[in-house]
Amino acid sequence: MTSATEPTSPDRPPALILRILAGVVAALAAVGVGHGIAALVNPVASPILAVGSTLIDAAPTPAKEFAVKTFGTNDKPILVGSIAGVLLVFAAVLGIIAWRHEKIALAGISLLGVAGIVAAVTRGSLVDGVPSLVAGIVGVVALRLLVRAGQPRRDRASTDEDADRTSGRNGGSGRRVFLLGLGATALLAAVGGGAGIVLGRVRQAQSAARRAIGLPTPASPATPIPSG
Repeated sequence: MTSATEPTSPDRPPALILRILAGVVAALAAVGVGHGIAALVNPVASPILAVGSTLIDAAPTPAKEFAVKTFGTNDKPILVGSIAGVLLVFAAVLGIIAWRHEKIALAGISLLGVAGIVAAVTRGSLVDGVPSLVAGIVGVVALRLLVRAGQPRRDRASTDEDADRTSGRNGGSGRRVFLLGLGATALLAAVGGGAGIVLGRVRQAQSAARRAIGLPTPASPATPIPSG
């Protein structure tokens, strides 16, 4: 029998909180990488920004007026934040079901990329769909790898005692691999999102510098050009 003190069993999924984290971190990695790619392609093509802008355009006029009246200039950030909250809840649900219904979970996380592609392409060009395409691929790959890392296989043993020892070793090793994968995916999300933020600020600084450049005032203005 497997020891009761073992945190995870090699033939069982990780604890509920770890499964939730797997879904959330995979989604964050997708969004972070997509945001970083968008900073190189077109900042407004970032998956969440594209979806948020599309929802704003599709909203009826009374709803827009209510949002502006209630939130002022913060209406769009609040909408984007709401979309991010819904995304995290959806990703958490996908993480919970991924260990029992992996294909459904992978299809669900790929829908996030599809929604971003449709929103970005509708508002721009085909190139604007690249960040969401990459985001969808990253999300699917990240979640699949985390699920596989959290499901170590039981090795065959000649006796029950050997099986118990093997089970304990595989359970601990499998959990370590899963936690390392979770950390690496979170790091990918942070790097991708951070790169997108930094590149976005650099673009803003460059635009501000261009606007600040003007022609000098002439010391002796030329006479007006005669008509004709």
